[in-house]
Amino acid sequence: MGGRTAALAIACRRLLEGVAAETTEVMALDAAADAPSTEPPNHFLCAISHEVMTDPVLAADGMTYERRAIEHWLRKNDTSPSTNSPLADKTLRPNHMIKELCQQLFPDGK
Repeated sequence: MGGRTAALAIACRRLLEGVAAETTEVMALDAAADAPSTEPPNHFLCAISHEVMTDPVLAADGMTYERRAIEHWLRKNDTSPSTNSPLADKTLRPNHMIKELCQQLFPDGK
């Protein structure tokens, strides 16, 4: 019986060590999630330039891009820069909501 008890004690200790390690990792991830991010959320960044948009426009693929970046792309391409699928048209429409939010949240453009 002594061998089984020792083996069980070792298994329990390893299990507790694993739980402790996982708990520490979860706490670290939780703290990181609560920490303020220095990076703007992706929906405020142009998918082409990866910068906060100042003149966001909606393209035929349903995505919003910085006007200068998508206009440059469309001079050479007939496809979506996000999906590489053909675009139905090259019409660009202002995205007023994203523009307002970018101006409010990132007044210096960063």
